[in-house]
Amino acid sequence: MKQRRRNSMRWKQIWCVGVAVLLSGVFLGGSIGFAEEQTLVGDPVKGAALYKKSLCVNCHIIDHESLYEEQRDGSKQLAGGRVGPVLTEIGLRRSEELLSEFVFEPRSIYPETPMPQFPWKNPQEAADIAAFLMSTATPPDTAAIIKKHGGANISAGAELVKAYDCRACHSIGEGGEYGEGRAMYPNLTHVGSKIYREWEHIWLRNPDEIVEGTFMPNFNLNEESITAITTYLESLK
Repeated sequence: MKQRRRNSMRWKQIWCVGVAVLLSGVFLGGSIGFAEEQTLVGDPVKGAALYKKSLCVNCHIIDHESLYEEQRDGSKQLAGGRVGPVLTEIGLRRSEELLSEFVFEPRSIYPETPMPQFPWKNPQEAADIAAFLMSTATPPDTAAIIKKHGGANISAGAELVKAYDCRACHSIGEGGEYGEGRAMYPNLTHVGSKIYREWEHIWLRNPDEIVEGTFMPNFNLNEESITAITTYLESLK
């Protein structure tokens, strides 16, 4: 009888320990999963140092104080190559999360990209560079630009195209103060002779609505800014 009681108590103890282990595994697993889902917080100062160390300047230009190099004559010149797009205003075109993913594994976002795969130690390094890239962008005061030019006219549109750095991907214009650009995507110099202005409005309002998954970003432009930009583009035809 005593032996039976001891056996019963032993099985109860084993059952309790098993339940405790099971529950701890569930909660631990849940906490690990939760931790993995957390968005990494990038450090722009570390990102600037990593950007230079990884020689991103060989292909890209970013107008940032840390990237000006002193010359023999005492002047300072902005370091950077022109193989890839100018990245000064990249934060206006892409989210920090997308930039972090692209830097960490470029071809997972854009399979045809010439951007190389860097041997990052961990995703945090990519998050730091993304934070640095976001810190260099300056959102334009669209209302002030339009007011300065007296309305949503050609000159206001030209300045907005420059402010949003549309030439990071497109060739727009031929020489002059705002001309040229990068022929990565369609040349927009004569787009006014090929595309209806109404279509341009719809496209700039929400590109993804026209071509789902397009690489063209949504700048969340207001109607006055869209009018100014399309007026400028129309003038180039």
